[in-house]
Amino acid sequence: MSDDSRYKEALRVPSEVYRHPGAVVRDNALSDRQKLEVLEHWEAEAVQIQTSESEGLTGGERSLLPEIKRAIREIREK
Repeated sequence: MSDDSRYKEALRVPSEVYRHPGAVVRDNALSDRQKLEVLEHWEAEAVQIQTSESEGLTGGERSLLPEIKRAIREIREK
């Protein structure tokens, strides 16, 4: 998969491209702007999942939201 197609896939479904948010931070193929876009998309997805869980609609997977927020902070503090 090319860097561009991997980036586009990560924007669509981040968890299918990266095992955890820290992997996005360490991906040297992405610019900081691209990393933030991927992480912000993942954050929105995690919030949506967390909301669904509070309504009893999902299987109770562990939330990555704290890790995602930490990764976003790390990129912004560069």
